[in-house]
Amino acid sequence: MRPLVCFIATSLDGYIAGPAAEIDWLFNDQDYGYTQFVAGEDTVVMSRKTYDRCLTFGEYPYPGIPNYDWSRARQGKDAHAIFVSGDIEEMLN
Repeated sequence: MRPLVCFIATSLDGYIAGPAAEIDWLFNDQDYGYTQFVAGEDTVVMSRKTYDRCLTFGEYPYPGIPNYDWSRARQGKDAHAIFVSGDIEEMLN
């Protein structure tokens, strides 16, 4: 399998989202190296629910990078993602 890098934004208390699924703490006036990190990536893999949340950000955060989203509910592709299901290891090899 090719090397994989996991990026998960978490707060200092170890949570990704607040009690009401809010993620407003992610958006601030600092980059913290995120732009440089993403520039070095060639593929994005996420769940369909995470993808749906990304679509609410206004500007799509991964333009020009192939995006594979695992989903039992959606198939095919749209403007930013290819929806897949099945064995993730098989797909990433």
